[in-house]
Amino acid sequence: MDPLLKWPGGKKREALYVRRFLPEHFDRYIEPFFGGGGVCFTLLGDYPDVPVVANDIDGDLIRFYRLVQSNSPELRRHLSAQAEEWRRLETVAAGEGEIVVTANGELAPLGQGTTVIDAAGQQDSVTFNLKL
Repeated sequence: MDPLLKWPGGKKREALYVRRFLPEHFDRYIEPFFGGGGVCFTLLGDYPDVPVVANDIDGDLIRFYRLVQSNSPELRRHLSAQAEEWRRLETVAAGEGEIVVTANGELAPLGQGTTVIDAAGQQDSVTFNLKL
C-alpha cells in the first residue's frame, strides 16, 4: 500500500531494509516517527493482521490520519471534489480548455461573459467560450 501523503524525510524506500529485521511473527508494529507512513503502509501489505500504533510529533498529521480512519463522509465528499478539480486541470493541461480562479478562490471554466480581475484589480470581460 502506498502512503497517503508525500512527506519530507519519507522512509518508504527503507521499508525493505526494515522488513529484513522483523521477526517472522509479532503482535504489533509501533511507528514512532510516522510522517507519511511509508514504512508502515509498505509493511501492512505483508502483515495485514498486525495492529499498528502510529505516533508523530505533528498533531495535525495524526488528526488527519484519525479523520481518514473514521471514513468521514465529509472527507470523502471533499476528496471527490478535489479529484474532480484535478481532472479539470488535466483537461486544461492537455490544451482542451482554460480556467480562471474566481474571487472566492474556486476554479471556473473561462467562457463567454466570465469576469476576470487582473493583477492591478481591473475587471475585464471575456467574450469567448471554451469547453472544459
